[in-house]
Amino acid sequence: MLAHSSVWTLHPLSFWANAHVSGAITWSPQAWTLGSTGASSVLVFYVLFRLSPYLSNASTRTYTSLSQKDKIDWDSRFSSTLHAVAISALAAYLILWTDAFSDKTSALEPWKDPPLKRHTQVSSAALGLSVGYFVLDITLIIRHFPWVTSIDGPAVTSMGGPEMLTHHIAAFLSVALASFTGQAHLYTLLLLSTELTTPFVNARWIYDQMGWRSARIYKVNGICLFVSWLFARIILFGGFFKHMWDHQTDIADLRTDVQCLVLTVPPLLFILNVFWFGKIVKGLVKLLRGQLAKHEDLSPRIIRFTDANGKVHTQRGPASAFSNKTE
Repeated sequence: MLAHSSVWTLHPLSFWANAHVSGAITWSPQAWTLGSTGASSVLVFYVLFRLSPYLSNASTRTYTSLSQKDKIDWDSRFSSTLHAVAISALAAYLILWTDAFSDKTSALEPWKDPPLKRHTQVSSAALGLSVGYFVLDITLIIRHFPWVTSIDGPAVTSMGGPEMLTHHIAAFLSVALASFTGQAHLYTLLLLSTELTTPFVNARWIYDQMGWRSARIYKVNGICLFVSWLFARIILFGGFFKHMWDHQTDIADLRTDVQCLVLTVPPLLFILNVFWFGKIVKGLVKLLRGQLAKHEDLSPRIIRFTDANGKVHTQRGPASAFSNKTE
């Protein structure tokens, strides 16, 4: 092994363990980190899922009025919001505030692996966190089948529908394989950073259940959802694909199974992101049109109308006050 092998590895097996001549196996620090974090993640998120009904009952009356399926959906969003905040923060730290995956590090210290073959104990812990979350969430989605076909829409379930299941399985496979091989941690963290939008998605659903569609916080959250989605799930992918183009040689040097996921999962997730973004844009346009119509309805107008005696009157007031009068 090269210097600093506890952080930078060359062979996938060395990520997990070192086999000695005596036959003994010594597990690597990254393997211990990944395993313990993954197991802890499943346990913590499951406990949060079970605690959510008690916390929700104590904080809002809305929860008790929900159907059983909607309660399950509500409870799962408690865990998903916490996961989104944690993994977004960890991904931002590793990519923006450290040199762990920087190209500059490769140029200055050429003995280290290329960025796509690097991992650190922090990145292993971050992926372990997400492995545990996705294991629990996919289990909940499958557990609460079957989907119910709506009269006015596609098949839906309390946990999100077929596109959400597709998203979760693709994300889980990417995270699990990167965790197992120690490769493509950079790309996996970039994909996980798109979870930045999740708190706003969850807040929108919860506000809707609470009947807050006309509240200012619902509108502000909608705008935040649009901006975060545009940045994290649309624009970010442009930089992601450019990095892939610039590092074709490094991608070709990855394991075959890792290459397959690197070349298929990001485009698939991007297509889903564009599909969902279209719905977000439609919702935002509808919201803004409603606000504009309300503003116009309340804006003062000068109205000229004729009364029953044929006398012409001029009056100033909101448009709604003259809805039955002739201008």
